[in-house]
Amino acid sequence: IIIIIIIVAIVIIIIRYMPRGTIHAPRTTASNRSVHLTIGIDGDFTWGDFLKGIRRTGGLKNNDELAAYFKCLPGRSLNMLVPHRPLQGVPPHSVPSALVKQYQDELSSLRWEKCDDKRLINIIKCADCIQNTISLMRQLQIRKAQTDEVRRRKVWK
Repeated sequence: IIIIIIIVAIVIIIIRYMPRGTIHAPRTTASNRSVHLTIGIDGDFTWGDFLKGIRRTGGLKNNDELAAYFKCLPGRSLNMLVPHRPLQGVPPHSVPSALVKQYQDELSSLRWEKCDDKRLINIIKCADCIQNTISLMRQLQIRKAQTDEVRRRKVWK
């Protein structure tokens, strides 16, 4: 019976998925009671954040260009988490080319809509842009981990 409950819970979670930042207001009728449970997945970056990183590191010329890329991806894709596990242990200023290739493949596999093919190819093939953004992401991860460690120490003092 426990397995059935777990399966039902997973199905409900999948059906009720809402991308990060979705504003929602669950309601019930006056005669019905309900429990509202929100489960967050601890992820570092979304593809929207990744595109902002490409802009920040110079891969995109201006915010108008960034906005054009945002229009190419549906909101669900923009809010999908970037795979961050491969970043663990990577020195921030020495990103392996295999990791850059993995992120290029990930970018290619997103559901790009209404996007100029030339523009899309330019960003996906720009290994330096992706490498610089991965480096920035890794630096931010390290900074966050250091901040979290400082907070933990203060709690236990």
